[in-house]
Amino acid sequence: LCPCYNSHGVTDVVALSSEFDCAELLLTNGLVPLAGWRCADDCKYNCMWATVGLYIKEGHKVPQFHGKWPFYRFLFFQEPASAAASMLNGLANYVMLNRYRAAVPFQSPMYRTYISFAMVTLNAWVWSTVFHTRDTLLTEKMDYFCASSVMLYSIYLCCVRTLGLTRPWTASLFGALLIVLFGCHVWYLTYVHFDYGYNMAANILIAPSTVTIQHRNRGPLDLLNRYIKHGSEFNNV
Repeated sequence: LCPCYNSHGVTDVVALSSEFDCAELLLTNGLVPLAGWRCADDCKYNCMWATVGLYIKEGHKVPQFHGKWPFYRFLFFQEPASAAASMLNGLANYVMLNRYRAAVPFQSPMYRTYISFAMVTLNAWVWSTVFHTRDTLLTEKMDYFCASSVMLYSIYLCCVRTLGLTRPWTASLFGALLIVLFGCHVWYLTYVHFDYGYNMAANILIAPSTVTIQHRNRGPLDLLNRYIKHGSEFNNV
């Protein structure tokens, strides 16, 4: 059995990493501690792959650990492919944000709303990159919470786009309601139970809500058609 685990195998982890193990970790990959990897964390990582090897040797499927599949670490990136994808998405969001700022006048009715949405989205991609670089309780929660904030803000954006320009108070009250819902969502996952199934179901339910609000008013689709024919009208968005 791996020295990081007790006599029961793959259940309770105990801190048995020695100073030699810590020195070996620093010598083999000096970048790992930069991402917050401690000796005990590195020991758990190596034990995870030792456990995977035992499962495969006995003819079993690759197991999940705390509901997640094992990933090979690259440099200090715990999930390198996912971290790279999140980083590229964040970069694309940043580039398009700057293009929007350069193309759309500050006085446009939806300017601040779109800029805020881009900021919320960019923040989510930053935390997604951090989470896939180093999976901890804090980074996991921030990744999930920020993803939920993007979904809820997308509903608010649709509400402002379809109703807010003519009935701003309606959009403001709806935005306040969404803030309360987001606060309750964060509070439940933080202080009651961090339920992966509930979090996924809550975010999935938001998508049809966004579509429903958007299709209650054909204005955005008409605007898109006008933009395709006359790009200059985009300045009026």
